[in-house]
Amino acid sequence: MPESLNSSQVDAKNALLGGKYWVWLIQVQVNDSLALRVCTHDQQIAAVDETAPPSHTGYSWQPFPVKVQVAEKNISGVLTEIDLILSNLTREIADYVLADDDNILGRKVKLYLVTNADDYAEAIGEAEFLILGVAINQNTVTLRLGRPDFAGTVLPTRRYLRTRCAFAYGDNGCAFPKDGSFPNTPTEYPDVSGDTCDYGLNTGNGCRAHGALAAVNGYPVEHPLRFGGQPSIPKGPAKT
Repeated sequence: MPESLNSSQVDAKNALLGGKYWVWLIQVQVNDSLALRVCTHDQQIAAVDETAPPSHTGYSWQPFPVKVQVAEKNISGVLTEIDLILSNLTREIADYVLADDDNILGRKVKLYLVTNADDYAEAIGEAEFLILGVAINQNTVTLRLGRPDFAGTVLPTRRYLRTRCAFAYGDNGCAFPKDGSFPNTPTEYPDVSGDTCDYGLNTGNGCRAHGALAAVNGYPVEHPLRFGGQPSIPKGPAKT
């Protein structure tokens, strides 16, 4: 039987937990309609103001085993890349990451640093990153996060990803007639929309799906020929 804590040990433990402590709130945009919101606290942090999105106070944050780890700083000490490490023991995070054919690359991640001193209502620190890479193993999912390097931009200016389109939906590069009429829906892509795109190649509302949507509604079929990603880029050993 383990020994019980004596009164002085209990007082010391309560003193550590009774003061100000810091919590990370982490929002991972998995796709256009789904965002994961987790925290490094051991209990749920409930929404303070449900009318306040996109502020962090408008959402609830679920406790989850996650670690924010510095990966790289530049010569001035400015944070340029970090690793976001999430537990993968239940495989649910890996399932989210892999669900859209690697379409999570280029998605946004928001980090908020809050404290219990104000019931988590005020963000002491806030940052937004892009998902630049993913590594999965049996125990963890690691998201490599970074910011666009505007000072060091080189040609070509457009960043190429294997299974995510870089064009703005409906603009010149994409050229899908999103303002057209689409009364017919292709049977193989029942969830495709003429108003939105998830920027994937083989996803339910992606490039091939929009080509099929154009075909059944009598428009010229230019997709996936206009897909702005590069499927020929090797997948590499990251997902093992």
